[in-house]
Amino acid sequence: MSWLVVLSYELYNASQTDFAKVNRGLKSLGLINEIISEYGTTNELPRNTFAGQFTKDADNTSTEIVNYIKDNTKKIFEEAGVEGKMFVAAGENWSWGELVT
Repeated sequence: MSWLVVLSYELYNASQTDFAKVNRGLKSLGLINEIISEYGTTNELPRNTFAGQFTKDADNTSTEIVNYIKDNTKKIFEEAGVEGKMFVAAGENWSWGELVT
């Protein structure tokens, strides 16, 4: 069993370099801006949206996973010298869909 974590963020008055720093930090947490289907196809997520799959064990809850991601993303923002906001969600028994028009 696993958690699917989805994070979306925006930065205030940030440069492309600032976004790149944050994106690298999120990747180090296991969050990437694409999701791979069970068939192996890669689907790019909307700008500044990242997702990752985390192992679920008996000792962690969705709240703990969300807090872990929030706390570490805050550190990433601070290290990059940026301010912004983020939204984080985690759930089990997940599924996802994509629509491109």
